[in-house]
Amino acid sequence: DARAERTGHLEQPAELPKALSVSDKNEKTSESAVVSLPPDLQFPNGLGGFTPGGREYHIFPSLSGGRQPPESASLALPPAPWTNVIANPVGGFLVSESGLGCTWIGNSQQNRLTPWSNDPVSDPPGEVVYLRDETSGVFWTPTPRPLGQQTPTRVRHGQGYTIFEQSNHGLAQELCVFVTAADPIKVIRLRVRNQGSQHRRLSATFFASWVLGTVQDQAAMNVRTALDPETGALLASNSFNADFSSQVTFAEVNHRPRTVTGDRTEFLGRNGSVTRPAALGRLDLSGRVGPGLVPR
Repeated sequence: DARAERTGHLEQPAELPKALSVSDKNEKTSESAVVSLPPDLQFPNGLGGFTPGGREYHIFPSLSGGRQPPESASLALPPAPWTNVIANPVGGFLVSESGLGCTWIGNSQQNRLTPWSNDPVSDPPGEVVYLRDETSGVFWTPTPRPLGQQTPTRVRHGQGYTIFEQSNHGLAQELCVFVTAADPIKVIRLRVRNQGSQHRRLSATFFASWVLGTVQDQAAMNVRTALDPETGALLASNSFNADFSSQVTFAEVNHRPRTVTGDRTEFLGRNGSVTRPAALGRLDLSGRVGPGLVPR
């Protein structure tokens, strides 16, 4: 280790937050409620169609066809990503029927904030919203990928927004994503309604795989994270991105208390992935930020 040679000692890994204490991780939850397409769709094709007047395109994964492997018991998605491009004059993002996608500011090729996979088969998300039941420890995503593929989901692509609708775990969930009219701000609005009579304790977690450049494998090692001293928002920058080195990206939520981390390995775990993030097995996030924490 080059750092060990320079300093003359091995650095101890940062202490991670305590594991989440749960009552029963196998706790049964309410079955998924029926979420279906409206009966009056225009030009329906079995997976989706336009609403009357053409203001929205509704997509509903079926139980046959799609781009899932034959042995999968998951809901089948369309044969290729059905994507909504949402932007204003400053920046924008892609969002497919399976989940949140690539976000950019200024230039969609040279200043991607999160990765563009260009993979029409697996369509991996570079941004994920997770929900976790704080009593049972069960977690899932209100989008089909990466952890909602066994839940019926209605996806509504509109002009300037996309909405994901699910009803599972005894909760009605609506995730709406859009950009403001003129500012470089992407908004993710999550609404959750308890469909039962039992009190629920939930948390929501947002994960972004930073790029701040063109290709993640090249740019991620140069990403530096920090905490804003006034708001506590997570900041990220890449001073090696020549044309956009002065720009600072931020991620923030509007509810407290909340915890953050800029350490990719802490969140995903060693050799981890967005399907089994290690951080969701712990009570909270460490608050660790700085350079060199997010390379792939």
